[in-house]
Amino acid sequence: MSTKYMFGKVNRILFFTAILLWTGCTRDMNGVQANDTKTPEPVTESITLTATTSPTNTPFISSSTHTPIPATATPTAVPNTATPTAVPPTPSPTTLPTATLTHEQVDANLTELMLTNGGCELPCWWGIVPGETPIDSTHESLKALGASFPGDTYASFGIDWGAAIEFEVNHGIVQTMDIGGSYSPGWIDRDKYTQGWQSYSLTAVLDHYGLPTRVLVYKPFQADPGQPSYHLLVFYEDSGFEIDYVGSIEILSDGNYFACPNMADIWMVHLFLYQPSQVDNVVERILPASSIGYIADAQTVYDVISWPEATGTSLESFYETFRMPAANACFEFVTP
Repeated sequence: MSTKYMFGKVNRILFFTAILLWTGCTRDMNGVQANDTKTPEPVTESITLTATTSPTNTPFISSSTHTPIPATATPTAVPNTATPTAVPPTPSPTTLPTATLTHEQVDANLTELMLTNGGCELPCWWGIVPGETPIDSTHESLKALGASFPGDTYASFGIDWGAAIEFEVNHGIVQTMDIGGSYSPGWIDRDKYTQGWQSYSLTAVLDHYGLPTRVLVYKPFQADPGQPSYHLLVFYEDSGFEIDYVGSIEILSDGNYFACPNMADIWMVHLFLYQPSQVDNVVERILPASSIGYIADAQTVYDVISWPEATGTSLESFYETFRMPAANACFEFVTP
């Protein structure tokens, strides 16, 4: 089970923020040059073996009674024994290091992917299709574009803005993807974050994908002081994706809040991508009833935080209101 479900919404936000900050702190952008490796030339020495043989003298036989002098054989020259030639070992193939991309190249790749999504439609992400794409090829393709992998199933892409990705893998195949981008003052460039994630703004998503199947909105439990926030979850259950927008709210009265879901007021965007046939009850998986038990009991809590119940307006009204780019609309909602 992934970090997201184990620790809930708050820790999920911290996780994606930490992954993005980790990239900014650890990425070394110095170019890496491949070492020149010379393959030794094998040396082959030609050796000729020559045998020198002196003529054999014919023995002289005297006609006298002298004892014959035995023939003296001339020793035959023994050829020199050649010293074996050492055969150099076969060099192992040299793996050349992958050239490190510059800040500008990584930023250009990221900007292009966020704008075009690699030419595919959600739940496909940058050419990675849940239930189909192997994690090995995912590593190769993303690393070539400038992504970092702090873990086998975690990727971070970007320097001063970007996206963090958590993969759920089964039998070497990517099954689901959790993708997040967030703004953190002092660490993330606000303008780049806003512009880079614009293709996944609420207006852009509604305009491109149409009427969602479900919308939930609620204020999360806040134990510490600070800027209060809200979650706006937009589901396309038939297509296989959900987008969670986290932004700042204004407190009108106890349990009543005011929010504007434009990118200037959204400080985190999170997507959950999956194959609809492979995930049961995606709402419970993304937002367990137990995690929002402070709002209502498990049997009614999803109705309580549904868009119609929390705002008093229909899902169709939500779609028509926020799909218009010039609207810059805001809304009021209730979280008991």
